Amino acid sequence: MALDDAGEDVVVRCDSCGYSANLDVAAGLPAPTNCGPVEDDRQPIQVHTPNVKTIAELADFFNVPQSNLLKTIIYKANAELVAAAIRGDLGINDVKLARIVSAPVLELAADAELRDAGLEPGFVSPLDLNDLRVVLDQSVTDGSYVAGANRVD
Repeated sequence: MALDDAGEDVVVRCDSCGYSANLDVAAGLPAPTNCGPVEDDRQPIQVHTPNVKTIAELADFFNVPQSNLLKTIIYKANAELVAAAIRGDLGINDVKLARIVSAPVLELAADAELRDAGLEPGFVSPLDLNDLRVVLDQSVTDGSYVAGANRVD
């Protein structure tokens, strides 16, 4: 790659180690999070969260950083639904996800498609999605996270 202000791509570069890559394919390490210890025998706990719909509202409700939340987005890829889960403080790179699921085109699933699959828009969890492919981002490491419950509120 050659750097030029007239270019169309965004390149990231590390001055310390010399790594560089197009932003759409760059690999990076997210900042660590403090999600607490993993307890193998602990079961998920459902908590009533009335009118809490966004990641920011959820972080405020539980008084935790957004990095302690899981954000799950459902996409339509190759005529099937795919769930992508990532830490709440990060965003999903659609280009990378499309490459991972081998889809030429990704689009967000419509609310009606979610409901047809038994999911509730705004409250999706990466857990118990038996019929969907789930792609878990590398930012989701061992720990305890707050996630949707596949139920309203």
